[in-house]
Amino acid sequence: RMSTKERILPLFCRRAGLSADLITSDRMQRHVVLVRQACCYWMVRRTTSSLVEIGAYLGSRDHTTVRHAIRSYPAKRGATGRNLRPVRSIR
Repeated sequence: RMSTKERILPLFCRRAGLSADLITSDRMQRHVVLVRQACCYWMVRRTTSSLVEIGAYLGSRDHTTVRHAIRSYPAKRGATGRNLRPVRSIR
């Protein structure tokens, strides 16, 4: 059975029309980064995985990169008028 974390990435890939390889790559194009940050945000919201585990799953990223993503993604969504709740507390 697939974990929630393993379902989130393909879901965002389908919605954005991007491959999982592209999302987990080192590409820094704005639309790719936004989808990657969305994945980070929802993985923190919907799973009990640590920031380190999420970063490793999304292409060997550091936990501080995941922390940045989950803080900046809601602000980017808010700028479009679609607000999100903050994620669980991060230690």
